[in-house]
Amino acid sequence: MSPNPDLQTNIKILADRTAGETARIDACHELGQLSGKESVTALVAALSDSDVGVRWAAADALRHHGPAATEAVLSALVTQPADSRLYESAHRVLSGTGDPLVEPVLKALVDPISSDSETPLAAYEALGEWRKRRK
Repeated sequence: MSPNPDLQTNIKILADRTAGETARIDACHELGQLSGKESVTALVAALSDSDVGVRWAAADALRHHGPAATEAVLSALVTQPADSRLYESAHRVLSGTGDPLVEPVLKALVDPISSDSETPLAAYEALGEWRKRRK
């Protein structure tokens, strides 16, 4: 089976920092409609983008991916360096889940004093519980 050309095209556009903001935001919207791990991975990477419009579009698009996005965002919070852009965007994604499991992560994300140290730990604990629950 050949890869989805729309998927690959939109991933390339999103990753291309020289593409215009509008094109990259449109790519986020398209990736929000295309299921699969590659879409989620590309959108999670965009949560740290320097362009706020791209970050917000990626966060909104991830909400369409449901549980796969929740797990990917929690994993990013555990594995990626502390980054206010990622934290802000992750909060936007996770707050839309309505899942009480992510509440400690949301609290850590909005605490400006301890977010860098508490967020990865809270995300790690939530990710462990998330994976147990999904089995």
